[in-house]
Amino acid sequence: MYANARLRGANVTVTANPEYGVFCNGSVKVSGLVATDNGEEGLVATRALLTDSTLTGNDAAGEGVDLRATSRPVLVNTTCGRSGRIPSDTGESWGVCTGDAPSPPPRPERAQITSNRRVAAGRRSAWTARCVEGDGVSAAKNSTKPPVKRERSSRLPTLDSKLEVW
Repeated sequence: MYANARLRGANVTVTANPEYGVFCNGSVKVSGLVATDNGEEGLVATRALLTDSTLTGNDAAGEGVDLRATSRPVLVNTTCGRSGRIPSDTGESWGVCTGDAPSPPPRPERAQITSNRRVAAGRRSAWTARCVEGDGVSAAKNSTKPPVKRERSSRLPTLDSKLEVW
C-alpha cells in the first residue's frame, strides 16, 4: 500500500507482499494495522501513530525491520519486532519494539543547587557550613574554628538563602 501524503485508517491488513506493507511519504495514523511477512518493512513513514496493531516477520531478507520512521513512532497497545530510523544507514533503532537495542539513557537533568557554600567576606577561599546533630552548625570545612561573624556584603553572592550570615 502506497500513500503520497498521509494515511488514516482502521483495521488495515497488509500481509505477504513482495515489497513494503505500507509506504507513506507523510504521517500514518492507523488503528488495527496488521503488517506481517512482507518482503520489505511492514511500515515506512515520516511519522507514525499506531494503536492496537501488529507488525512482525517483515523484511526477512534484510535487517528484519518491521517499522521504519523519520521521527520516533508512537505505539499504543502495539506489537512489533524491530524498528529503524530514516535514514537507515545509521543502523539505529527507536527502542519501541521488542527486538530493539535498548534506547540510550535519558540525559540527566541539571542538578539543583543545594549547596550551602558561600564566599566569606574579604577572603578568596570558600567555606562550607555543615549541620551536625545537637548544637546546630559545625566548624568551617578544613578549619578547627568556626568562621568569624561578618556583616553581609552585597558584593558576595549567596547560593543558599537559608544560610545564616556569619
